[in-house]
Amino acid sequence: MTVRVVLADDHQIFRDALGRTLDENGIELVGGTGNGREAVEMAKELSPDIIVMDIHMPLLNGIEATRQIRSQVPETRVIVLSMLTDQTHVVEALRAGAHGYVIKQSALEELLVAIRSVHKDHLYLSPSVLAPVVEGYLEWVESQGMPPLHKLTKREREVLQLIAEGMNTQEAAHELKLGVRTVESHRSSLMEKLGLSNVVDLVHLAFQLGIVRTDS
Repeated sequence: MTVRVVLADDHQIFRDALGRTLDENGIELVGGTGNGREAVEMAKELSPDIIVMDIHMPLLNGIEATRQIRSQVPETRVIVLSMLTDQTHVVEALRAGAHGYVIKQSALEELLVAIRSVHKDHLYLSPSVLAPVVEGYLEWVESQGMPPLHKLTKREREVLQLIAEGMNTQEAAHELKLGVRTVESHRSSLMEKLGLSNVVDLVHLAFQLGIVRTDS
């Protein structure tokens, strides 16, 4: 199936070169523009599968254009293609509805991979921007007061699951081949780290987080 693409970038030479590359790889270029407002109009008129969108463009920036396209032409997906790699711009693009974010410094092969991936309704992020996004998410998780499971040790996570599955301290100690007092120490430590005061809350949390299935 041919992928129909519109290129939105304010550098004509870049658009022309990229358009040739897409054509050589079986991707149909159905339009090109150098400003965000026209990109929105092209999305409405042409209904392309994907719009490859720069962020810094005249009349309407790429993030706002993405937001309008996703609102008015939801079947068209957007891949942001930008030199900006900071977390703020990546997150804002994703919040606006972009399905992909590729940095211009990448090889053209990566954009081709992104286009084919997004066409299959997958999210694509360049590896160089993925780490900051994940780090930002983890910071947000902690700011929301969510359980810091990543702060638990391997043994503490094992004890958490066994207790949540209904084992008492002696049974957990036998399963892990540890002493009862050692398991009790792990249990006390993980409850302190998670801010819990009793085993009932511990089990409830384990179910909430999917550590233990509700049908187990």
